Amino acid sequence: MLIRIGHLRLIALTAMLALLLAIGAACGGGDDGDEPEPTETVGAAATEPEATSGPSTDSIAVDQDFWHAGWKVTLGEATLGADSLGIQTVTFDAVFENLGMSPSSFNSQLALVSAGNAFADSGIDQDLPNVPAGLTGNGTIVIQVDESFTLDDATLIVGNPENNQAVVPIGPDSPDELVSLEPLALPVTGSSAAGPVAFTVTGVEVRADLPDWSDQVEQGSLALIVSFEVTPGNGIPLGQGVIGGDNLALRLPDGTAVSVRSDGRSGVNELLQGRENTTIMDLSARFIIPEPAEGSYAFLVRGTWGPDITMVDGEVPFDVPEYVSDPP
Repeated sequence: MLIRIGHLRLIALTAMLALLLAIGAACGGGDDGDEPEPTETVGAAATEPEATSGPSTDSIAVDQDFWHAGWKVTLGEATLGADSLGIQTVTFDAVFENLGMSPSSFNSQLALVSAGNAFADSGIDQDLPNVPAGLTGNGTIVIQVDESFTLDDATLIVGNPENNQAVVPIGPDSPDELVSLEPLALPVTGSSAAGPVAFTVTGVEVRADLPDWSDQVEQGSLALIVSFEVTPGNGIPLGQGVIGGDNLALRLPDGTAVSVRSDGRSGVNELLQGRENTTIMDLSARFIIPEPAEGSYAFLVRGTWGPDITMVDGEVPFDVPEYVSDPP
């Protein structure tokens, strides 16, 4: 009887040991070399800082020049961002070259166009330097925009529509073409004489602005400047030994002629008598011509320098190629 009970206890213990081993295997127990399966750490993701909303920042290299009202302006990088007040703006790094005759600051009207919207208000961070005549200064152009603005299709328009405007595409998707208004310098040379007054043309320039006035030529017109030298000879009648604006003219491609621009700076006023056989250098005359500028011209010098105060004249012809100033 006692042997039977002991045998039953042994069977029970054996069964219990097998059950425990099975439970351990189901719970992942096993060799010490087994790697535990990775688990997600929910707490770490919850500690990531949330993104804050605000104006996006973007930039594009413009690297383009334009000329306007006596200035050459070189645009560097354009950056879309926000100013110190949180207003969305576009900032242009710029170099300003003063082509005028006195210290000044660039002040042409500016409009930045994107998706059919025009933005013209300057930002508080704008910095337009005061630049001495003939020198350059660094500064920034800042224009306020809104959420609809993108640099990709932007265009900068310089100047008011009554005068010649410069047009600078900013982004690759801008619908406009560049109108830089870069002056057109022509290597024109030629000589002639008006009686005893010989003259030589040394160059011609076509441009859309009046640098000495820090101003722009009206839309549909351009300025043409003739550089020349004069050498008076013997025989100029007494009282007629002067060359001024009234002695100069420009014949246009249609055969008509225009006088020197009447502004006190566009002509000359030189005494000829007493300077016989001496070349008077570095003279210029400025004329306003209609667009298109392309065609054949002639620079005329004329005066009552002939015997018995008779009118004599001479001319130097030259050609002007196409010059683009109108926005597309």
